[in-house]
Amino acid sequence: MKQLNTFILGLLIVALIFSCKDEQSCSDGVYSPEEEELDCGGVCPPCPSEDPNPYSPILLCKVNDSAVIFHDYILNKNPEWILNFSNDSLNVSLNFGAGDSLGARDINPVNSGASTATETYSTLVNGTVLFSEINHTDNRLSGFFEAKFLSNSDPNDTLILTNGDFEDILWE
Repeated sequence: MKQLNTFILGLLIVALIFSCKDEQSCSDGVYSPEEEELDCGGVCPPCPSEDPNPYSPILLCKVNDSAVIFHDYILNKNPEWILNFSNDSLNVSLNFGAGDSLGARDINPVNSGASTATETYSTLVNGTVLFSEINHTDNRLSGFFEAKFLSNSDPNDTLILTNGDFEDILWE
């Protein structure tokens, strides 16, 4: 019986030593095989989650063949989808119309237009939008668009938006 108690005590001491070693390895800045990532996961405390917001919204298009990324945009739905986006030299409003179906549709010329510091483009010659994803849980919309506008003062002056891409844009 005394030998069994000594054996159990020895196992407890060995377990305690390995336990302390694991805790130390969780803060040593070295990737250990028992860890899922550096100093976390596995025998260590759980690793922090990546990004709490899984969305990385983006809005970009070519404006008269120059690629532009827009960081300032807002999408409203009531009941029509109206996307407004701008940068330091261009303001654009596109009316995608009402409805929640995926696929292509014409851009509505009412409430669609563009302007620069020197020119207004309020005549939509043609425009198409394609809704590729509508996420009603998180109010996010993704798709593609193209539009062509005529200048108010010079009918030969056009503003052409091509390769428009919007991903995970939050709507209000």
